[in-house]
Amino acid sequence: MLTRRNLVLSVLAAPFIATRSGATIVPPGKGDQTRALKAAIEIAAKSDGVLQLGAGTYETGLIILTEDVSIIGIPGATRLRASAEGHIFSMQGAKNITIQGVHLSSKGTKGNLIWAEGIERLVVEGCDFSGGEAGMRISACGGRISGNRFRFHQKVGVQSIASTGMEISGNSVTDCGNIGIQLARSQKGENPSIISNNFVARIAAEDGGDGPNGNGINVYASHGAIVANNRIADCAFTGIRNASSDMCTIIGNQISRCNETALYVEFEFSGAVVANNIIDTASQGISITNFLQGGRLASCTGNVVRNIRGKDAHGNVLGGGIGAEADVVIANNVIENTERYGVGMGWGKYARNLSAHGNIVKDTPYGIVFSAVGPGPFVVSDNVISGASNGAVIGMDHTTPITGDLVKPGAKIPDMASISGNIVRS
Repeated sequence: MLTRRNLVLSVLAAPFIATRSGATIVPPGKGDQTRALKAAIEIAAKSDGVLQLGAGTYETGLIILTEDVSIIGIPGATRLRASAEGHIFSMQGAKNITIQGVHLSSKGTKGNLIWAEGIERLVVEGCDFSGGEAGMRISACGGRISGNRFRFHQKVGVQSIASTGMEISGNSVTDCGNIGIQLARSQKGENPSIISNNFVARIAAEDGGDGPNGNGINVYASHGAIVANNRIADCAFTGIRNASSDMCTIIGNQISRCNETALYVEFEFSGAVVANNIIDTASQGISITNFLQGGRLASCTGNVVRNIRGKDAHGNVLGGGIGAEADVVIANNVIENTERYGVGMGWGKYARNLSAHGNIVKDTPYGIVFSAVGPGPFVVSDNVISGASNGAVIGMDHTTPITGDLVKPGAKIPDMASISGNIVRS
């Protein structure tokens, strides 16, 4: 039956197909398909909002989406390939946009395969991204990015700036130049997002530096973020780096083979929970630091940290299991086989309100160390320490021991420290 809608489709957008369900289907064509795709999207947005793409490859330039639309492909079979500079979709002004089951790719190293700003509900799922400068860069968006594969991006797999509530979950992000997944703001503030159940691996630091790059998951100036149950491996610097973000929860992640600190909480943060993570093979395990910049207030509990040895980008020996500087409880962790120490409390004068309780520390030169030149106080209680070849509990001036082993009978314990109930085995 020839309806007015079908007639419009046949005249303006051939060879588009209107189905009885109302969806607009676009089969692939030869040459650049940018104009055809734009026309089909415009028609779909004005009708039922659904555009279905058939199996095959669509060569396309930049497509700007300003109206609500769902673009649905056939997973593994529908491919959009950037014809220039890596840009495919730019989104702004719409409230609801969905992209499903599409492979987006670029042969170049520039451009964002998807850029979006101010979309209230952006859903991208079951897609495959490869090439370009970034898979997705989004700003001030809410919604969900789930079940996608991101790989071979020059800068970053997924970057979410100033989110209004974004879930980034169940994705595979590999072989990126600087960062796997980044949650960021230009100024400190709320960025309510959950990064969970992702696989992130082989993240380089192509742009160098000593920390901003080379991170599997990077959270910057973003209060209230949750980073949970991710599997992260083979990062040039850090598996998870939380910088200047308050109320950040980092829980249940597995991190292995990081060339520097596996899990970082640093700079102007306040209020962090680091719990139940597993870290295996890194130059440093967990670092909760930068009291100089105001970084303070954290709970570090139930983590497993082992096989920690190596140097930082400047050649300094790291090799610490868990280290913290101010207003931190370090409790019920298991730490094994480190190059320098199991638990480190304070750094010079940057040391305040630190407690190490109920930890198991095994096979490390120093079991638990604290800054004996800092104000403290320090509580070291009810830990089990075995195989600490240079001492179980030692007061330090930075990297230099200035006390004997303080668990030995008759040891003079500094006034800023309380040491009790620890069990030591050779």
